[in-house]
Amino acid sequence: MRLRSCWPLLIATAACAGPRPSEFRGLVDDGPAVLVKTVRIPDSEPWYTRFADHTFFDVRTRGDGPWIRMEVLNRRSGVRVEPLDDDEAFADDRWGRGVEVLAARTGEAAGTTARALLRAGQRQQQRYADGYRAWPGPNSNTFAEAVLRSVPGIEARLDHNAVGKDWAWPLRVGVSGTNAGVELETPLLGVQLGAVEGVEVHLLGLTFGVGLLPPALQIPFLPPLPLATRWRVTSGGE
Repeated sequence: MRLRSCWPLLIATAACAGPRPSEFRGLVDDGPAVLVKTVRIPDSEPWYTRFADHTFFDVRTRGDGPWIRMEVLNRRSGVRVEPLDDDEAFADDRWGRGVEVLAARTGEAAGTTARALLRAGQRQQQRYADGYRAWPGPNSNTFAEAVLRSVPGIEARLDHNAVGKDWAWPLRVGVSGTNAGVELETPLLGVQLGAVEGVEVHLLGLTFGVGLLPPALQIPFLPPLPLATRWRVTSGGE
């Protein structure tokens, strides 16, 4: 099913986990799309990273075009931009862990968003060629958060266990990444207040807080309690 670009579509769930990529196969069809995804870091990585989530992008810039994955994996990877087939784009597992979709954009306008995301990612290539730190950042989640903030047309609230998402140097003051709150962030300590974020305190890369939309208690190492709506699919206009 191809979504008409003139009709916005908002889909939400209150299940115990976010939607899986396979749920988008019929919605995306063969058109352009952006999927913002998260997955728990595998056990092969150092023990202190295993509770954390990794955020990455799968995009298609044009109808019938190839899927492209963009991410920062580790201190040696830099910004990786690689093609992948449809089965990989809609796979529900990676590294033996379940993948969730945090936000998505479909329809013709998604092609513009996808191209903008790729350009924004490439502009950060030098930073992650020699400046990656798993903790407290900058890391894969710092990269994803920065890319999302720089591109209009799609917003995602990263998992609260996405260590590095709030890292800033030397200081960041202003509107939060969801555009629904305000923040004050430093490399090791920060705070966010907003309609979506509720109240969040960031200490040494860990998030403590109470979210409002949806209501959820956020404790490091654990999923949001209770788990609730965290995603949307948007088919935007021209």
